[in-house]
Amino acid sequence: MSRRCDVHKLKRVRKEGKQDIYKCQLCPAYYTESIVVGHQTTCWKCGRSFIMNVNSMLHKPMCGCQLGSKSKVSTTVKDAKQTVIDALLSKVGG
Repeated sequence: MSRRCDVHKLKRVRKEGKQDIYKCQLCPAYYTESIVVGHQTTCWKCGRSFIMNVNSMLHKPMCGCQLGSKSKVSTTVKDAKQTVIDALLSKVGG
């Protein structure tokens, strides 16, 4: 039986003439571009978990730590949750 990991460490695999595929380097899982956006992955540079977005879809996805500011490209899971909470509170006037 193959082992699946909780947080994937994805690497983009180009398929000629088709959409890009992301393969987890820790388990035998493969995902399409449309599935990985919004899901948690591990940064190749710093090792922290973060939520994938279209800006972080590199050959080896990174959270933004390579830019010196994690908020420029993506955020950690904790920061992403806080961003959503803050946005909801501002809409309801809280």
